[in-house]
Amino acid sequence: LLENKADVKLCTANEETALHFAIRGGSEEVVDLLLSHGSDPKAMGNFGSALDVAISTNQEKMISKLSKISNENMFSEDSTTPNLFKVLKHPELCMIFFYFLQKQYCAENLSFYVDVSKLARISDAEVESTAKGIVDKYIKEGSLFEVNIDHKTRDAILKSTEFNRNMFDTALKEVMILLETDSYQKFIRSPVYMNFLEGKTLREDKL
Repeated sequence: LLENKADVKLCTANEETALHFAIRGGSEEVVDLLLSHGSDPKAMGNFGSALDVAISTNQEKMISKLSKISNENMFSEDSTTPNLFKVLKHPELCMIFFYFLQKQYCAENLSFYVDVSKLARISDAEVESTAKGIVDKYIKEGSLFEVNIDHKTRDAILKSTEFNRNMFDTALKEVMILLETDSYQKFIRSPVYMNFLEGKTLREDKL
């Protein structure tokens, strides 16, 4: 890729950055090469930033790699409030966030994220049954924990005859956007979060 002088900032053929393309293809070696040649982890492509893509495709090693390189992408401008990604990776904060969402009657969004993320860690033999369970729990209309996603996204999942690790990618992206733009913004302004800050300093080595 680099030997052919590929542009590390933009792959014009698919309107993604080269880094996005490498992450979506699962090539850790190419990711390393692109980062060492100046590719920006925060560059935007069709599916958001490179970190967004890593999250949505559940590639944990790449998430860790990008988070170490792009620290400023993890925090808001005041450098004291962690962004949604950091909250989800911090066990205590994540539980507090879940408690907050329960009070807001929208905890299904976080539960959906957690369950879909498990698809990346289970064996191939477990994928189909786990994916079917996610459909029954979150996707079917009228389900107990139905998530708020676009009807086209819902229909595509319900009509799918193949159950695989990536079938919820679009739905997860929509849910994460909703979490970040609505629920998370309310959370960081809530008394429960303020109480957490008063009782515990968020040190960089803990986040």
